Amino acid sequence: MPENPHCNFLKQNTHRDGYVMPEPATIESIEKLIQDEPDLRNIVFAVYSNGYSSFRDIATYLHKEHPQIEIVAGAVGSLYDETQRLAHHILRGNQIDDMRRLLDESTLDPYHISTAPSHTSTTYNGVTKNSKIGVMISSYGCPYECDFCPTTAQYQGKYSIPHSADEIVEAIHEAHDTIAPDEPIMSLSIADPQGLGDVPVWKEVFQRCQNMGFMVELATTTSSKILRQYSPDELMQGDLCLSCVNIGVESMLSPYIKNRGVDLKKEIETYQSAGIRAVVTFIIGHDWHNLDNIWEDVDKIQQLGASSYIVSNMMMERGTTIFNRMQSEGRLLDVPPEFEATYGYQSFRHPNFEPGFNTMVPILSQIEAKLNQGTDLFFGDEQFYLKRDNARITQIQAQLRTRMKEIEKTVMADNSLQTDSKKGEIKRQQAQLYYDTTFRNIDLFHPYLTWNV
Repeated sequence: MPENPHCNFLKQNTHRDGYVMPEPATIESIEKLIQDEPDLRNIVFAVYSNGYSSFRDIATYLHKEHPQIEIVAGAVGSLYDETQRLAHHILRGNQIDDMRRLLDESTLDPYHISTAPSHTSTTYNGVTKNSKIGVMISSYGCPYECDFCPTTAQYQGKYSIPHSADEIVEAIHEAHDTIAPDEPIMSLSIADPQGLGDVPVWKEVFQRCQNMGFMVELATTTSSKILRQYSPDELMQGDLCLSCVNIGVESMLSPYIKNRGVDLKKEIETYQSAGIRAVVTFIIGHDWHNLDNIWEDVDKIQQLGASSYIVSNMMMERGTTIFNRMQSEGRLLDVPPEFEATYGYQSFRHPNFEPGFNTMVPILSQIEAKLNQGTDLFFGDEQFYLKRDNARITQIQAQLRTRMKEIEKTVMADNSLQTDSKKGEIKRQQAQLYYDTTFRNIDLFHPYLTWNV
């Protein structure tokens, strides 16, 4: 659960005093806020499709009960026509300049890198671990105009990377000091659609963070064309190291421009050999997909050999190229906004699949079963962790290897187990060992992870 990174991002780039609600808003929590702050004049909402009905209810309530309060709407929900009727002010693009103009502040002031805390909770075999990570925003927009992506719609195709190495290094230290000051190893997730996109600047950042006195494990989403400009050594050997990268593949049968001309299998193998986990995302339900070639696409994606996969159906985000096309062709279903971007729900008429949940849920279930077959999440994570060449974790790795060997020796000497089941038992116990002693949190805050190790 991230603590509202969107509104933290706006607050940290304006001068006006304000309070950021970390939890999703409700009528009750908004009413309490108004009672506690009688001089309140503006409420800024980060509006998303999966909570649009809640925003509608709150906005309607405010118009009726507190007409003196002006509603400000940002994020992708600002692209809805209805939002323009519900809100007094709409934030577009990177939203900072719109917010500053609303507050009569200068739009010429430099932008500040925003980092918000996020709480994670993971349970494995009855053992729950809670931790905090940082969610950092360091660039705005995206250079790739993927047809399904709301970032392109929100930023109107613009991409800016205005921050210097000095600013990023300072933000990393500040994130550690404010979010996890007592932790020798901290996780930081880059929320940019194209993380590490300013390659010369980030190379300098990794170099200058060689000896920080604490370790930051970085997770980011980026494109293969950006990632291939770094060597694994640049990303792994200092106190700032890349532990996990999410690459949007979308499809192997019809590659998007961000992956054309790239040997994805080779690139993934290069980074995973250095202990950097690669998570591949892809989409089913493109217009040219059918019940046969969808499995050809899945097979080709699985052959990339990534550590894990995120699979989703095609969703209809307002303002995107594909939404506008479906709308012009009269193919969109008349459903609440939440269903336009719901996992497993097809909110448009497809040439080969039934709308709604009927086709998508069974297919997604079958794909996840195929990708998960014969895997153990934490055994795979353990293997990548042991591949890392980083001085700060050498002692932890040595202790882990010693304990792993002890497990293997004990299991192999256990005559109560059949020979063919001992290998599985060794993996199971070693996975539990890694989770109990070394694991802190899932690298990417995404609800639809499947694993293939």
